[in-house]
Amino acid sequence: MKNMAKKIKVYIVGGFPPPTKETYGGQVTACIRLLESSFTKSYAVSTLNTSQISNPAPHFLIRLMFALKRLIFFNLYLIFMRPDVSIIFLGSGSSALEKGVMVCCARLLRVPIIVFPRAGALIKEYLCKKWFATFIRLTIGKSDLFLCQGASFQKFAIHQLGYDKSTSPIIPNWTASEEHLHIGERRKYDKYSDCPKILYLGWMEDFKGVIDLLEAVLLLRAAQINFHITFSGKGGALATARSFVKLHGLENYVSFTGWVDPAAKAALLETCEIFVLPSWSEGLPNSMIEAMSAGLACVLTSVGMIEDYVVGGRDALIVSPKNPTELADAIKILLIDCTAREKISKNGLLLARSNFTLEQGVSLLSDEINRITIKK
Repeated sequence: MKNMAKKIKVYIVGGFPPPTKETYGGQVTACIRLLESSFTKSYAVSTLNTSQISNPAPHFLIRLMFALKRLIFFNLYLIFMRPDVSIIFLGSGSSALEKGVMVCCARLLRVPIIVFPRAGALIKEYLCKKWFATFIRLTIGKSDLFLCQGASFQKFAIHQLGYDKSTSPIIPNWTASEEHLHIGERRKYDKYSDCPKILYLGWMEDFKGVIDLLEAVLLLRAAQINFHITFSGKGGALATARSFVKLHGLENYVSFTGWVDPAAKAALLETCEIFVLPSWSEGLPNSMIEAMSAGLACVLTSVGMIEDYVVGGRDALIVSPKNPTELADAIKILLIDCTAREKISKNGLLLARSNFTLEQGVSLLSDEINRITIKK
């Protein structure tokens, strides 16, 4: 009988909520997609779920208790299971603090560590808080590899944390699913609705520019343009958004769905023509990639890693954050100019197909895992 090659043991720390729990977000989407790919056939994969138990976040003491519990479990796994490498997905704030401690523990136990930051806010927090910057340099900055969503993150890794290009490789988001790409490829441009449909997909939070978008809706209504916008998601600004709509009589222009399951999301992507993400801060947003994959013409803000890939005026319309007037003007172009909408739609689809597919991401990630475990 032929000897089977032993699979590399990979321990992934990230967003892996149980199937029964309604948990959403960019990190969760990326982690779940990874488990659905060929990655699990090539490696012996184990996971540790660090997704938030609720939104808004629970009391600090409750979060601390869960963080300590995860840290104990993490260390026990490293000691007794001895993975060949651990991949740690992290965000900003408390996520970075918890994951930084994990990096230190893994280094003490001599387990190679790959970190993959998923929040552009990490850079902003690093540059604004000296104590946080020191912590990141002494913990996250000591990882064996620092994976970057785009060139902006790589620049940060090199100039602030002391990595070089070989230890801070770029791996784009891998959330352009075949299902959504098929929607984009089937999109028809010969018929346009008298009332174009706009989609916002993501957390309903102030920093996502939700109220900015509603103020832009007011301006578009004043311009007597027909449209309807659907907000899909939940969060701390949802109640404020609902009150805004009621106060200004926008019920005929705006609807809210809350979070939707994959089938309902696909239906929204198929029926809408325009996608708007007016965030104040981002990494490389999954919702943008999903919208481009489905052929929606996108209006985005100039934040995070977006302009590492997106060329304004070609792949999307890009505006300044926190500027409802500029946002309304960009949306208006796509509402009234069918030629511009079609061009942006097709170019965005091409961008998604060329850069953000699952197997492309898996291939790049596998290359880095194989490289680091060979060194081991």
